[in-house]
Amino acid sequence: MRLPKWLLFGMLVVLLVPWLGETLFNTKGEPREAIVAVSMLNSGNWVLPMSCGDDIPYKPPFLAWLIAIFSKYLNGGEVNEFTSRLPSALAAIAMVMGGYSWARKYIGVGVAATMALVTVTSFEVYRAAVNCRVDMVLTACMVLALYQMYDWRQAGLDGARWWLRSRMLYYGGAILLLSGAVLSKGPVGSLLPCLAMGIFCLLRRDNFFKTLGWLVLMCVCSMVLPALWYWQAYEMGGDHFAALAWEENIGRLTGTMGYASHDNPWYYNLLTIITGMLPWTLLALMALPQTIHRLCGVSNHTNHLKQTIHQRPAPAVFAWVVALTVLIFYCIPESKRSVYLLPMYPFMALGVAWIMEKIRTSRCLSVYRWIIVAIALILPVAAIAAQFIPMKHPFEPLPWWRYPLVIAPWVAVYIMHKCKASPYVMTLGATLAIYFAYSSAIQPMVLNGKSDKPAMPHVEEVLNAGIPVYGYISSDSLMRYYTLNFYVGDAIKRLDPSNMPTPPFALLCNPDDLPEGLTPERSDTIVTRSCDTRRPVLLSVYQ
Repeated sequence: MRLPKWLLFGMLVVLLVPWLGETLFNTKGEPREAIVAVSMLNSGNWVLPMSCGDDIPYKPPFLAWLIAIFSKYLNGGEVNEFTSRLPSALAAIAMVMGGYSWARKYIGVGVAATMALVTVTSFEVYRAAVNCRVDMVLTACMVLALYQMYDWRQAGLDGARWWLRSRMLYYGGAILLLSGAVLSKGPVGSLLPCLAMGIFCLLRRDNFFKTLGWLVLMCVCSMVLPALWYWQAYEMGGDHFAALAWEENIGRLTGTMGYASHDNPWYYNLLTIITGMLPWTLLALMALPQTIHRLCGVSNHTNHLKQTIHQRPAPAVFAWVVALTVLIFYCIPESKRSVYLLPMYPFMALGVAWIMEKIRTSRCLSVYRWIIVAIALILPVAAIAAQFIPMKHPFEPLPWWRYPLVIAPWVAVYIMHKCKASPYVMTLGATLAIYFAYSSAIQPMVLNGKSDKPAMPHVEEVLNAGIPVYGYISSDSLMRYYTLNFYVGDAIKRLDPSNMPTPPFALLCNPDDLPEGLTPERSDTIVTRSCDTRRPVLLSVYQ
């Protein structure tokens, strides 16, 4: 399937960007990152701003810088859901377009287009692309740097007259991208891509000392800009910042953190790959017998299993090495999350694209096509029916203008059927239409009802009366009411029970956390189930 670059770019923008602000913050992770940008703009401190009263950021500031810049120049200095998620969406678009250009150069335009569409419609990638989290920006920097490193090596092998200038550009580009990765989440952003590239080069029989030299130099150079920030942050935060940085970067890897953080067994990563690659996991499983048949050389005269790694196509080896390196690396620490494996997904998408090319005319792809079409036809019916079915947590009512967006899969399937599209095209088209309907209409309908934002006027009323508001969660000293705090402009401070403030003040807490010995003038339940703590939230005013 041939897909012009401008058309692919337009599809990615329409799928991701216009709907970023439609879904309210409904988990603690997104507002926690966005609040850092709010505190940057409020205080003017772009190095180590304090939020929630006295908290310093857990992550380096690259994402917060982007959010603050977009908010300042696109939204008059106000951070909202759209500007908070825009860096992730743009990073995803850049990563997909970079993968398309790389695959088109070394493999072919058909596989490149399929790889791009499979990447963005893999559930884990899509979810990270529309969330305000550091993971998508980190992943884009790492993956694009890997493409640059591959180009750097290939330019040297080609031996063209312009190879020196070209290699310098690729090398410098990789260093800047790795610097962005380190400034997103720490040194792992540079170390992991360099490790994967080093393994690939050695498997391709490159000189060991040359490979080690240029990768070590690249890694060291990529740490220069982040080191400047770390030094400035240490000057401001002192030992507290140094301890936090050590725990987040070294303690998380070695399992020596002072608290449990997403501890999971090694097979957790395999399970998250299966769910994260949906719906393409189903196609891979359906095509597994045929894929094994081809790999074993039963369906042709070439016995692939007898080929050495050196004889296999370099892009295929590169994709396998990167994916396996990321997987094995993140099986080591006890802390495991599905988003840690995001750098695998573009390379796994390449594998799915290769499978689709091989089974283009098979019955397997035809059957899978009808499964996706069935989902595309059923999804709008379910979304519309949910508007009229009583539920414990009711969905947000659909405004009239979202109904055409909900039925987009019907329109897409009808047009492709009339045009007699092949199973290959219909599979990709129906999948894109499903994600479009979900992104533009179904996701806000389902998730907005979970947000704590409706309670914002109650907190603002107290703040406007000149009464400071504190938050206290006894069950977790690291937890805050991030969602409410974001929507009131980082005005909620952390309460220290050993140093109670003097009335008047207001307190946000769970019902079990009301302080003894003080009687509030009034105490109201403003949230029945917080999206941050999964418990009710009381607003108590002490005069």
